[in-house]
Amino acid sequence: MITMSDIKLINKTEANRRLNIRSDIFDMYEEQGIIKPAKIIPSSGRRFYKEEDIVALAEKIAAEASQYLTAKQAAEVLDIGIAVLWRMANKGILKTYQLPWCRQRNLFLKKDVEELAASMYL
Repeated sequence: MITMSDIKLINKTEANRRLNIRSDIFDMYEEQGIIKPAKIIPSSGRRFYKEEDIVALAEKIAAEASQYLTAKQAAEVLDIGIAVLWRMANKGILKTYQLPWCRQRNLFLKKDVEELAASMYL
């Protein structure tokens, strides 16, 4: 039987550090129920989260992140300059994505970049 003493709790600062997301994104996840506090101290309102939940979410974020490329990475795959990449994105040749957990403003889906690279050099 698992007791509360067997569950390791971490505070919001540590959870943010492990997830590598901004505090406002963390708050949004909590509002949406993606992250749920395991313990709330009524007098201070401090929240604590199960370490295992934070680790699982970090793994989920990492798995999703592996499907995307930054502009620099996408330009390298396509063997073009970043300015050319942005012109292609502005023309709709390559779609950009904004993900809430990511500090990068625009990302490119790795699959889209690889398909474009394959079609460019036939």
